[in-house]
Amino acid sequence: MRTAVASTSLNAYDALRASPKLATQKRRILDFLVGKVLTRGEISEGTGIRLSSVCGRVQELLDAGTIEVCGSRPCSITNITGQIVRIVPQQRRLF
Repeated sequence: MRTAVASTSLNAYDALRASPKLATQKRRILDFLVGKVLTRGEISEGTGIRLSSVCGRVQELLDAGTIEVCGSRPCSITNITGQIVRIVPQQRRLF
């Protein structure tokens, strides 16, 4: 456990982990990614999920092997070069 984090932040994190919202955000991201290769900024813009939340959910999906980084390019939203992600090809048939 990180002790330098405020207790309110830890409480919010624990509440989010216990809520179904986490799974809902992942599902929205996956549904939006079908057939696309996007940056996190583009995912945020397209799904209406805050960028900070998108970054967390994308990392979890990367760790699970559901999506993969397939290069980098300038984001059409931020104009900053960033990683682009896509659903792992063998996962596509599940969506």
